[in-house]
Amino acid sequence: MFYGLFISTQKWNGVQDPVFVGMSNFANVVNSPYFGKSFVNLIKYVLITMFFGITIAFGLALLVNRFRGGASNVFRSAYFLPTVIPCSSQPRCGAGC
Repeated sequence: MFYGLFISTQKWNGVQDPVFVGMSNFANVVNSPYFGKSFVNLIKYVLITMFFGITIAFGLALLVNRFRGGASNVFRSAYFLPTVIPCSSQPRCGAGC
């Protein structure tokens, strides 16, 4: 994170030595003609994905909660499986979960 902040204050093409330019990179981004539209699109995207993501997750949780017996275990396992699979496969690849 600190390295990213450091690099964001540099003018660097990835080959030559970086040159410190301070906050001018941030000023260039904010003064860009595309910044306003991009920022509005970001806010729309966040609000829409949060709304639908939370709504769908809550709806699925309510649906799974209605099942009783063996069906309940099957649906809960299927719902939780995408979370468990990456954690169980990473130790085999050498990365921790």
